[in-house]
Amino acid sequence: LYQSPAACLKELINNSYDADATRVDVFIKPDADRIIIEDNGHGMDLNDFKKHFSVISESYKREGSQITELGRPKIGKIGIGFIAANEICDVMEIVSTKKGSKELLEVSIRFDLMREDPAKRRRSDTEIAKADFFGTTSETDPDSHFTQVFLKKIRNRAKDILAKARENEYAAGKTSLYGLKAETIFELLKERDLKSWVEFDD
Repeated sequence: LYQSPAACLKELINNSYDADATRVDVFIKPDADRIIIEDNGHGMDLNDFKKHFSVISESYKREGSQITELGRPKIGKIGIGFIAANEICDVMEIVSTKKGSKELLEVSIRFDLMREDPAKRRRSDTEIAKADFFGTTSETDPDSHFTQVFLKKIRNRAKDILAKARENEYAAGKTSLYGLKAETIFELLKERDLKSWVEFDD
C-alpha cells in the first residue's frame, strides 16, 4: 500500500489532522528503536478505539459529517492507519484521552503476532484470531485531550529513518542524549571525563 515509511507516518499524522490537532510532534529515537507521534487533538476513549480497530479498511469516519469540528475536510476515509503502522513496526502503543472524559486509554497492539502463520492463529474450526491487543483504562484529568502513538520494534525500510537520525546526531559534533534508552544514558553520564552539560547538544 505504501511506497515509503514516510507515507506510513503521513497516514498516522492524517489521523491527528482529522482529530483537529493544532500541534503534532514526531520524535525519532534511534537508540530506543522507536518513533513517537504526539498530538493535541480530541483524543479517543475505549469505545473509539474499538470502532477504529474492529473493522480494518472500513472507517467509521465516513459516518456523519465529512467536516471536522474545526471545519477541516476529513482526510481519513478507509480506516487504514493501523495497516500503515503495521508496515513499519512490530508493536504500536497508544495512550489517549478525550476532553470531558476521565478515561485514560493505554493499549498495545502486537502486529508481530498478527503476521504469524494462520495455522498458529486458529482458534476454532472456522475462526482465526485477527488481532492481538492488550490494554487498560485508568482515571485522568477530564480537561486533558491528546493522543500519543509509540511505534516500537521498527522494521523493514523504516529502519533507514532511525539510521539517518543516528548519523545526524554524530554529525552535530556534540553528544546527544536524545533518542537514547535509559541504559545508554546511564552509561554516558557515568563517564568520568564529562565535565559540563555544554558537552551535550540542546
